[in-house]
Amino acid sequence: MKAFDKYLNALPVMPDIAAKIVSIPEDNINISFKDLEELIRVDPGLTTKILKVANSAMYARQTEITSLQIAITMLGFKTIKSLVFLVSASNMFKKGKEREFYQYFWKHSIMTAFLAQNIAIKGGFKRLADEAFLGGLLHDIGRAAMYQSDNELYMKVSSEDDERKFFEADHREIGEAILDSWNFPPIYVDTAREHSSLNITSQFKTVILIISAADLLSGHFSDSTLAEIDDEKLNAFLMRINLKPTDKDFYINDFYSQLSKMPLFQECSSLFGLA
Repeated sequence: MKAFDKYLNALPVMPDIAAKIVSIPEDNINISFKDLEELIRVDPGLTTKILKVANSAMYARQTEITSLQIAITMLGFKTIKSLVFLVSASNMFKKGKEREFYQYFWKHSIMTAFLAQNIAIKGGFKRLADEAFLGGLLHDIGRAAMYQSDNELYMKVSSEDDERKFFEADHREIGEAILDSWNFPPIYVDTAREHSSLNITSQFKTVILIISAADLLSGHFSDSTLAEIDDEKLNAFLMRINLKPTDKDFYINDFYSQLSKMPLFQECSSLFGLA
């Protein structure tokens, strides 16, 4: 793997607590919900926001969730990991988050996450829905690193060829290096490296196909010049995860109107001041 220290150093530092939580392998049977609660409780601000977002996720409950242990039990380890990353990222990137790039980047990342989660379920891969969600949040982290290193230059980028021309690497290579340096589980490292590729070599191929489809679908919900729309490639991804043209029509025409009413989506978006 190439050395991308200057891009890693350009990113804000993830808080120690969050870094420990998101780097825990999902198949780690040695960590209990009690252990996870103890980790989160060390950071009162993180605890407060996790409870707030958890209550949005469980909005149908008649009583408010005030116990972190109950929130973890009800939402599950993988969902809590996603929320920890979102809450931490909203603080890490607080400076300048009103800029065009960050408004696009976080809206795209959150949309991709919710799309990927729904696609996994609709495509018959419910067991992968949580991984698809977090993978959707993380897939473009390389773009954020490039922007942080030289925001004026990155706003001139319109393709991966431009990325390699201006930065000597594309956002997928840099994203892979970042998540690997943060000790994220291999499924997310591979997703950063291979999303958007039609020749996936990773053992996590199905999740990467789901996120790749969600990534391109998300482009339909943005008028930013940074958005990518490639319907030919999107059709190829959807076909490989057994979705039909009518499913594509649903996501493009109807999905956002349903998603925008979800309290959890609203809460996740509000963390970054998104409209």
